[in-house]
Amino acid sequence: MLGFFKGFSDAYDLAIDFSTGNIFFSAVGKEILSSYIGVVHSSSIFYKEVVYLINPPREITVHPSKGYV
Repeated sequence: MLGFFKGFSDAYDLAIDFSTGNIFFSAVGKEILSSYIGVVHSSSIFYKEVVYLINPPREITVHPSKGYV
């Protein structure tokens, strides 16, 4: 479940890693360099920014067997 947090603008795209249950999402912020790629586990309410201070990311894809996002 994704919630709205301070500085969080819009989840643009989602990718699910079915082998771990992790949900990766691209978040587009309202300010320059406030966008990021985050991850949350399907059984958790907390998320972690894994790539941040980037230009707005759009599509996101995971390749679980190679460990790529």
